[in-house]
Amino acid sequence: MINKTVATGKNNIIRFKNLSKINDLIHGFSTREFGSMKPGDPDSNISLELFSKALKINPQQIIKMRQIHSNNIRWVTQKDRGFRINEVDGLLTREKDVYLSVLSADCIPVLIFDKQKKYAGAVHAGWKGIYNDTLKAAINQLISNGSNPVNVLIGIGPCIRSCCYNITITNERANLFNKKYIYERNGSYFLDLPKIAKEQLLSVGIPKNNIEDCNICTSDNNDRFFSFRKEGERFGEFMGIIGRKS
Repeated sequence: MINKTVATGKNNIIRFKNLSKINDLIHGFSTREFGSMKPGDPDSNISLELFSKALKINPQQIIKMRQIHSNNIRWVTQKDRGFRINEVDGLLTREKDVYLSVLSADCIPVLIFDKQKKYAGAVHAGWKGIYNDTLKAAINQLISNGSNPVNVLIGIGPCIRSCCYNITITNERANLFNKKYIYERNGSYFLDLPKIAKEQLLSVGIPKNNIEDCNICTSDNNDRFFSFRKEGERFGEFMGIIGRKS
């Protein structure tokens, strides 16, 4: 079975067991206690500083994405640190002291690490990203650069789950995805995006044991995580970070 055990929620950071075994790897997802990281929010810079301090990294070494629900993946280096990369939903790096970030408030944020090649990755995948194979695009980029999928570790962060992702009024989504991912309860229909994400990862050769899902629903746990579905237009965003420390 795919691992659904969160390594720890210590210090208000969600970490994974598989990624925590890598000695020089920094990773984690922030919780609401750090505040919103959403660009434009009044205290987003303070929130990022607090989260960076908790991870013991320099916030100037973080690379951000201007996420657009695409399947665009970009390789980045130390020269990109401190910048926001336009129109991408996935970042990959070969270098140390480069910390990749992903923002979410219901979409699936995924942290990636190749334990042999030492490549790190961060991917943002909402329903559009899942439909357009964003995760597969990221893994295929790794494979094209020498990765063997059996060495790639995956951490699936907090996101909206089938318990809360009601698509009853969004017929577009109901028609796009296979009915095996849609569940009916009391006349309403709910989509299981994490299940699709896992199957996509398996389809490109990632072993089940390498995929760790925190199994946290952002809507059900809105006291700890931001949720667009729960909060509406004034939603905040939490952040996932991954990178190797020299």
